[in-house]
Amino acid sequence: MNSGERKHRQRVVTVDSASRVAPWGQYLWYARMRLQGRWLERAGFTAGTRVTVAVSDGRLVISRAEG
Repeated sequence: MNSGERKHRQRVVTVDSASRVAPWGQYLWYARMRLQGRWLERAGFTAGTRVTVAVSDGRLVISRAEG
């Protein structure tokens, strides 16, 4: 596989759930997704990189933040 093919590979991750306790004692559940791996670094997302997440129906686009 050459580097050009590596740039455009898709990754499959699972959305799972997590919870936290609200100030009034009730558990609040929410969806979460964890992205990790060397592929992030190869894509230009090293530790400390600020990102923006564009959200639309059924789609998330993650990009390095400008500035």
